[in-house]
Amino acid sequence: MFIALINRSQGHNPKTEQWVKINNTTGRFMDLKQDDNSFKGVTKSIPKIFGAESTSSQRLVDFFC
Repeated sequence: MFIALINRSQGHNPKTEQWVKINNTTGRFMDLKQDDNSFKGVTKSIPKIFGAESTSSQRLVDFFC
C-alpha cells in the first residue's frame, strides 16, 4: 500500500500539458513534470489557495493564462 504525501497536491496545466506539484501550506510550486504522466504518490487536487468555489482545472487555466 502506498500513502500519498501530506501537504502536497498536484494539478494539470492544460496550456503547457505539464503537471505541477504544489505545497498546500505555502501555495508555492515545488516541481514541474515534463512528461504526460502525473506525479506518483501526490494527491490530484488543488489546495484551498486556488479557491474551492471554482473547479480545479478552471482555476489552473486562469492562473497560468
